Amino acid sequence: MNAIKPIGSMIGAVIALGALWSGAAKAQGSTTQIDASITYSFNRLRPNPTPNIPVTHSYRITLSGANQVDEQRTSQSGALSSSSRLTRLLGQSSSEGKTGGAWRVAGPASLECQRNLPQSVETLTIKVHGQTCEIGVANRLKPGFSEFMYPRIGTGEWQYFSEPQVTSSSCVIK
Repeated sequence: MNAIKPIGSMIGAVIALGALWSGAAKAQGSTTQIDASITYSFNRLRPNPTPNIPVTHSYRITLSGANQVDEQRTSQSGALSSSSRLTRLLGQSSSEGKTGGAWRVAGPASLECQRNLPQSVETLTIKVHGQTCEIGVANRLKPGFSEFMYPRIGTGEWQYFSEPQVTSSSCVIK
């Protein structure tokens, strides 16, 4: 039941996306906004090995009736921060690698974004429960790799880490 189900038509995507909308948003003909964040603890392996680096990724996901997904992402660690904004159609991949991925409907009340990084795949899942939601993440190394490779916040320079550990998360539907 949790497998990704491809959307074969624009109508199917609108119907599946509509399952995520709150009644109020649909009645107003407006958009649905999801504000979510995940805080991790990273252990950098190289360069400059450093344990327990706190990093928070905050997302503002806006869904519209035109199959459009607008993602604003802010990443922060200490004094360093970076932001990106991507707008694409549901299921359409954009800017793979450092910030992008494809948001798709993963079930009747679930959105998923898969980000293909150089040595791993990151999958974000947002599950909606009525007027509330939860965000989760899964990180999977690609075959042949033993380290996770992520861009440094602020510079985009690639660095190497052990698997990040989620320390907290939050999700709100507006």
